[in-house]
Amino acid sequence: MIGYLVISRQQMGTREIAVLHYTGCRAQTFENKGFRQYLKKELGVDVGN
Repeated sequence: MIGYLVISRQQMGTREIAVLHYTGCRAQTFENKGFRQYLKKELGVDVGN
């Protein structure tokens, strides 16, 4: 869930969120390896393997 919030904040500039139960979200298609690489490149954050 936190990963989806980071994507939303960094890619779309989200400033506020509402928590709802939902399935089938496209954000679930992101892969961990690619997301880790993005965080390191764009934010300078190394979240490890």
